[in-house]
Amino acid sequence: MTHIVFVDFDNWSNFFGHLPGHLNQGTFIWGFQGGNTNWKPPHNCKIYNYLNRIGCFFLHPRCSKRKDAADFAICMHAGRLDEQLPKQIPFTILSGDQGFLELENQFKKTQRPAHILNPHHLEGDMMCALLNSISDTTKGTQLQSQCKPPKRRRLHC
Repeated sequence: MTHIVFVDFDNWSNFFGHLPGHLNQGTFIWGFQGGNTNWKPPHNCKIYNYLNRIGCFFLHPRCSKRKDAADFAICMHAGRLDEQLPKQIPFTILSGDQGFLELENQFKKTQRPAHILNPHHLEGDMMCALLNSISDTTKGTQLQSQCKPPKRRRLHC
């Protein structure tokens, strides 16, 4: 995985329908929905079908009907992943809820690259380009760390 994208389906249920092209390899989509949202997989959507087929999409079990239930679930699972995954893997949250800006601040304290994107302010092509750009920067850092020459060792005879 090179990029984790948490999608708040309460705010953007037609996420896959807005994407004009494929997301970069290594992008994992984790969808969340509150109890009042009834998200359904899109019909005949190549991007969704591909991500689902290769195991890069997960629909979190429906959250309760309480206010902001999906938002809190996103925060909890993003925090758990922050502790488990390498810090070079960025997290992106797609939601119109402003409360996620605090999550972005908290991730700065743990050295996790994090981005909060409001789907109400971006067209699908720009969203797709931003998501791919975020995962591209990750691949660049991984290549840099892989290309470092190994440390020389002294052989003691």
